[in-house]
Amino acid sequence: MKAKIIDLPKEKAGRPRSELPRRELLLSMRERGLTLREISSRTGTPLSTLGDALKG
Repeated sequence: MKAKIIDLPKEKAGRPRSELPRRELLLSMRERGLTLREISSRTGTPLSTLGDALKG
């Protein structure tokens, strides 16, 4: 599967992905069309806490 390029807002473009705040990382994954189950498996975050993390 080909990796997708993430377009970040200009003010955040210079920061490495690992430094993005956790919620922003989850939201960017969600915006790219990943399901909560896919995000959970990639980040190691339990499904039960993902919903709360995305609500903010």
